[in-house]
Amino acid sequence: MKQQPYSWIALGVAGLIALILLRFGPGNAAEGSGLPLLTSLFLAEFGFLVSAVGAVLGIRAWFSGSAGMAILLSGIACALLAVGFGWTGLAIWSDKVAVP
Repeated sequence: MKQQPYSWIALGVAGLIALILLRFGPGNAAEGSGLPLLTSLFLAEFGFLVSAVGAVLGIRAWFSGSAGMAILLSGIACALLAVGFGWTGLAIWSDKVAVP
């Protein structure tokens, strides 16, 4: 399997996970439509891993010269999503587990 399109696949999967977390995340628990905390944390961690791997593979393929600018842009978008997922996971964890 070629590694170049993985960053596009990772971008799509991570984008879908981000939309799920935005719509059904733990912030919507007061409305009754939110996901449980552990499920939200799992989605944030899985989204982080998928998008981080997509970022590494996309940027590495661009630096090796075997890919064009589109792969670089998808790698950068995956990196931004990875930062967002990491931040979201830490926010879920710290708000609900931290000892006052």
